[in-house]
Amino acid sequence: MQDLGITAVLLNPIAEFNKGSYGSRTYRDVRHIYYGVKESNKLESLLGTDQDFKNFVDEAHRRGIKVFVDTVTSGVISEQLAPLAGDWDGDGKDSVGLYDPQRGMFYLKNSLSGGPADTSFQYGATDAGWLPLAGDWDGDGKDSVGLYDPQRGMFYLKNSLSGGPADTSFQYGATDAGWLPLAGDWNGNGEDSIGLYDPALGMFYLKNSLASGDADISIRYGAANAGWLPLAGDWDGDGKDSVGLYDPWNSEFYLKTDGNLKFIFLAQSLSTFTKSHPDWFKKDANGNIAKNVFGLDIWDFNNNQFRNWWINMMVNDWILKFDLDGLRLDLEPNVSNFSEIWSRVRQLAQQNGKDVVLFSESRDGNGISGDNRHQEYDFTEWGFGVDPVWGGIDFLNNNYNIVDTIKGEKFSDRYYTSTLSYSNTGSVDSQGRKGPHYNANGNLAYFAYGMILSPFIPVWYMGEEFNNQCLMPNGLNGLKSCQNYISADVFDKLYFIGMRWGGAVNNEDFLKKVKKIIQIRKENIDIISPRTLSLAQTQIVKVGHSGTDLVPYALYNDASAIVVVAKKNAASGDVVLRVPLADMNLSGANTYSVTNLMSGDCDQVSQNDLAAYAVSVNAGDAAVLEINKNINCAAGCTPKTCASLGNYQCGDWSDGCGKTINCGACSSGKTCNASGQCVSQTAGGPVISDSDPQTLTETPQKMTRAEILQKIAEVKQLLIQLIIQLIAELQKQLAGMQK
Repeated sequence: MQDLGITAVLLNPIAEFNKGSYGSRTYRDVRHIYYGVKESNKLESLLGTDQDFKNFVDEAHRRGIKVFVDTVTSGVISEQLAPLAGDWDGDGKDSVGLYDPQRGMFYLKNSLSGGPADTSFQYGATDAGWLPLAGDWDGDGKDSVGLYDPQRGMFYLKNSLSGGPADTSFQYGATDAGWLPLAGDWNGNGEDSIGLYDPALGMFYLKNSLASGDADISIRYGAANAGWLPLAGDWDGDGKDSVGLYDPWNSEFYLKTDGNLKFIFLAQSLSTFTKSHPDWFKKDANGNIAKNVFGLDIWDFNNNQFRNWWINMMVNDWILKFDLDGLRLDLEPNVSNFSEIWSRVRQLAQQNGKDVVLFSESRDGNGISGDNRHQEYDFTEWGFGVDPVWGGIDFLNNNYNIVDTIKGEKFSDRYYTSTLSYSNTGSVDSQGRKGPHYNANGNLAYFAYGMILSPFIPVWYMGEEFNNQCLMPNGLNGLKSCQNYISADVFDKLYFIGMRWGGAVNNEDFLKKVKKIIQIRKENIDIISPRTLSLAQTQIVKVGHSGTDLVPYALYNDASAIVVVAKKNAASGDVVLRVPLADMNLSGANTYSVTNLMSGDCDQVSQNDLAAYAVSVNAGDAAVLEINKNINCAAGCTPKTCASLGNYQCGDWSDGCGKTINCGACSSGKTCNASGQCVSQTAGGPVISDSDPQTLTETPQKMTRAEILQKIAEVKQLLIQLIIQLIAELQKQLAGMQK
């Protein structure tokens, strides 16, 4: 990331999540990982220790990379119990039960109905990832329980409904394959045998004997890959067992009979917070703890005790403890509803010497981020971008353009994002294709036009935020279970898989171009993303053109302009630009230099030349031009120095004229970060990037006299606008008093 030029990384939720009754390795429902948070104030142990994560943050800071963490704000998830079935009382009919893997507890029912458990006991190892099953192992007419260790393929069976050591143990089937065990009398011979369930395909593979070999019966039943769990029993008393499925999110059983019996058996919520602080959660119409569509118990942000706990927890257990630079607030502002929670989080962090950036996932009903309400958020993730799912505007596919979007929308705040999604399973793009799909796929226009060279803050998803069908594997050793049902192309795009830069195009060349445009943004950030009061005040104009299917645009100041030209599908060849110098107050100069920042080539031109200036652009590619008035190419482009770059101390950087300058090397024990500064390898502390909100402080830079005068003019303009706003507010209050 440092080499690429990335200045911040956003991590998926890292709080302790519910691993599900069948363990994170085999439970393929997103609500059991990452966003299925169980302990909001604790780091997930599968990701390492607290010190491991702090080391990660420190190392990122040392490299000039800030660390943001996605935060689940809506609630916590109750631990889901694993289902099983058996004839527990010997009445000739099977009923159901539930198993709590963390406590090793079985809760069994003697009837197919709701209500409390009739029998409960502890058996086997706790929190070991073992899976429950039940059967009449000794032929006494009553079923008892067993456990299956999927990593070693071991079965441990009990002949009584009690704790203690296993009465029978043996190994069967493949190890660590992601399949789930069950048992039943499939052929009605009075003896139970075992089976396996492949949740990816919804397939049952049943054996009529306690032995290895091929399946005797294969059945497809229920939805595939739905996160449902298998069970078996003699539901109708015909002497033969059949299969069933359990939907843990709705606590519903689906049993395969002639009538396909369905009913609900809800055991108990085992959420730590739900049990200890039930008043911290919203209630449904029946007075029970309410759940959202993701199965989470919903926090009640109107509860003052909870609010105070939440604020202190976010600051002390996360921001200060790990030196985080900011938080992405999942589902906000729709959860706390601008209740000043996050402004208080910000204030408490600042009181402890830590500035943080807080950005919401969504916008409010007016289409804006809602920063004007209590200054809750710095910006919103759902800004505008090229991604057909995450971006509010699909620039490349729906013929929008940057200028009309910025000038025509309610951009009352300064910071908005442009989101590029690497791949999203379950999402549908503008052509109706269900993901995952490459949005970039070797097309530099996606990066240059709507992302990196626009005034928006680039947010770039390298993997999946949700709906990933391949969960974190045990020990992070590979995604073996995914290969059973995901095509090779899809498998190449999921977690723990390196990004294939550019797909079929030359990977190295594409990577170099992406790095180049990131560098161009950083070196020209005062033009591309200036610090204005609102994004709508950005100095940006459309550029007349022919030869491309995307509208070129120019960002400018009083001396220069950056022109972005890109092609989506248009054929390779010249794009003729009609540069609107007058609209940018750049007309009337004796001469102009036009530098192609991608290649370093410079043309000396007149004002008339810029009325029809041709630049060659390939299909799916982009060109970035820097236009300067009264700069002479013949005398050479005015190269930037280490000082003019921002007093850079180290590293190799572009001089803006097609060459590279070396700003030196760091002494022993220090390393060069993304801002050209030597920092201690042991020092934390963030380094500010180009698009940081105004809550952070930039590294001081030496400025020329012209730059100082320009800054003074900008400050004057800001002060005038603030005074006008203040007068309007005072007049409004005065009018109210007169009433």
